[in-house]
Amino acid sequence: LPGQGLSRCKLSDSTSSKAFLLLPLELKQQYSTHHPYGWNDGSMIPSKGYQTELAFGVFLKKGIVSFQLRPELVFAQNSSYSTFPSQQSDTIWKSYYDNVLNKIDAPERFGSGSYFKIFPGQSSLRFNYHKISLGLSTENLWWGPGIRNALLMSNNAPGFPHLSFNSLQPVGSPIGSFEWQLISGKLKGSNILP
Repeated sequence: LPGQGLSRCKLSDSTSSKAFLLLPLELKQQYSTHHPYGWNDGSMIPSKGYQTELAFGVFLKKGIVSFQLRPELVFAQNSSYSTFPSQQSDTIWKSYYDNVLNKIDAPERFGSGSYFKIFPGQSSLRFNYHKISLGLSTENLWWGPGIRNALLMSNNAPGFPHLSFNSLQPVGSPIGSFEWQLISGKLKGSNILP
C-alpha cells in the first residue's frame, strides 16, 4: 500500500489478483500530567490526562481495485488546565491574535469535557493500473524528509478526504524516472472557538 508501513496478515496468494488482508490492531496510549502536548499523533488531540487511539481494519483487492478500511477511534480524558487568561491588555490580545489565533485552527482545549470521536483513519479506495494509482483516501500523507515533521504534509493531525493521482513506483522515460502524487481535497476546521 502506498505510504503505509503496516504489517499485514495475509490470507491470499501473492500472485493472485485477489487479496483479503487483516490489518494489525493498534492501540496507542498517552498520559499528559500537566498540560496538553502532542506531536505527530494523527487523530489524537493535544489533551491533558489519559488518551487512547484504537485502529484496526481490512484490505481487499480484486483486479485493479483495492479497498482499505482502517478507522481510528479516539478517546481523551481532556482534563481542564490553565489556558491563556481572558483578562489581558489589548496589546497582548493583538499579539496573541496576530501570532497564534489567526494562523491555524489550533484550539487550546477541544471542548469542556471528555472527547470521543471516530475518524475514517487510514482508509482508501484505489484503482491501480501498472505503476499508477487513482483513488479517494483519508490516509495521512507524509511529504519530504524531516526530523520532527515532514516538509509539507505529516501525521500531526487526522488525515483529510482527498482525491489522489500518483505513481506506485518510478515511471521510466527517455529523460529519467519520475514519481509523483497530485492531490485535491478540502480541509475542515474544528469549529471550536479559541
